[in-house]
This record gives sequence, C-alpha cells and structure tokens, in this order.
Amino acid sequence: MLLPKLLMRRGLARMAQGDARNAWPAPDFAAAPTPPGEGARRIAATAVVCNGDPREALVRLVDDASFAAKLQAQLGPLRPACSAVSVHLGLRGTQHLPPVLHVATPAGKAGLVFPSAVDPSCAPPGYSTLEIVALVDHGEALCWLPPGGVNSPAELEVWRQSPDYLARKAAMGDRLIARARARAT
Repeated sequence: MLLPKLLMRRGLARMAQGDARNAWPAPDFAAAPTPPGEGARRIAATAVVCNGDPREALVRLVDDASFAAKLQAQLGPLRPACSAVSVHLGLRGTQHLPPVLHVATPAGKAGLVFPSAVDPSCAPPGYSTLEIVALVDHGEALCWLPPGGVNSPAELEVWRQSPDYLARKAAMGDRLIARARARAT
C-alpha cells in the first residue's frame, strides 16, 4: 500500500499494521479553505484527502503559498496522472451481473460498474444503473481542451458547449457504449 507508507514517512498518519482504516492524522496538518464564492466558508481539518487534481487543490484550496513548495521539496514535482471518460446509464430491467467487470475489445478497454448490483436503491424498481469508464493518458486528456488551453472557468464552459467538443463527446460516449455491448453479446 503506497499511500499508507507515504503517510507514515511524511508523519501525516500513524498506521497499525499497514491498515489505512486505522490511520489518524497528525494534529499539525494545514487546514484548507473552501474556494471563494457564494456560501464559501473555512473548514478546519487535521487532514485533507483529495480525490482530484492535487495541483488544482493546492492552487484553489490551500491559502499557504509555502505549502506547495514544502510538498514539492518532499515529494518532487507533481505530474499529471491519467484522466477518465465515463458514461452513466439507466437500464430497463435488473442486471444480474457482478458489480464490476473489465472489458477489452479491439476498440479498447473499459470498466463496467453496476452500482445497483450492490445497492438496489441506486435505481427505481425494475431498472439498473451502469457506469462505463475508460482511462485516458495525459496526452489524450489535453486534446479535450481547446488549442492553447483555457484561462478561466467561463472560457472552459464556452468550449464545452462548442459543436466540436459536443460531437467529440458524443462519439466517445458511443464508443464506450459499443465496448459495453461487445461484453453483453
């Protein structure tokens, strides 16, 4: 388990036999404010777990400029990992499948996740939920942005409504659904 070992080395958590469920945060971990905006508030925390882009979290959530420098000195530069594209579907009928399946087709790989297989309340009676997920590397993820990148959330939103982006998004969704169908046949 890389994360528990990293937490132990950095003094952020104490582990009991390497089990992350038995970790507790060090009391001196920096608190992070919520992003500015309507209803923003500061929430004090002894630890923060980020399930997103850590660079964005540092820029938008941590108001201590020296924290990013300290983190980079300890861990090295932050490099982008993979991104994911997903399609979330509601299906008629109850699916009698495992909660997670991995699909490999000539067109590519995908993960099929059936949340309603674990929690039937995820869908109305007589229906199921399906999430189709494909990982994309950083180079491909960058291609989803306009040439030259974006300078603001508003600019990104305009791009996401452009005909080129919407057509590409629809085509990717169709490819993911085709991968799921290939597994079903």
